[in-house]
Amino acid sequence: VGVDAISGSMYGPKEKKYTLSFSPKEVSINDGYMRFEALTYDLYARTNERMDYNGVPCAVIRVKVPMSTNYTFEGGIVGNIIYRPGEVILYVPQETKSIVVKNKQYQSSMKYTFPIKVEKQTVYQLTIGDK
Repeated sequence: VGVDAISGSMYGPKEKKYTLSFSPKEVSINDGYMRFEALTYDLYARTNERMDYNGVPCAVIRVKVPMSTNYTFEGGIVGNIIYRPGEVILYVPQETKSIVVKNKQYQSSMKYTFPIKVEKQTVYQLTIGDK
């Protein structure tokens, strides 16, 4: 008997609830405001490869946001940030632990720590909600 998907909940710091989902093609963690998932079917990091400063292929973070031009990012990002309507594409070295997300409209910033290990040549999606 195979398992198609597994999901569950856990509590983190300050009793914050997280929802975890695992399936053969996706791992996602959702805290109600931000969702981070590996997009194993997305080949963008391989077809649009960018090397880090050590010559190792980068991972790609697709950041889904309502107004992409309202956001800036810091924290080990390699090369230029690509802004598209509703999406920002970031290249980061493998094993990057976190990025800083800044919202220009609200003049706020937060450090987002990735809940899973970031691997080279893999695409991840960070969805930022409107909560």
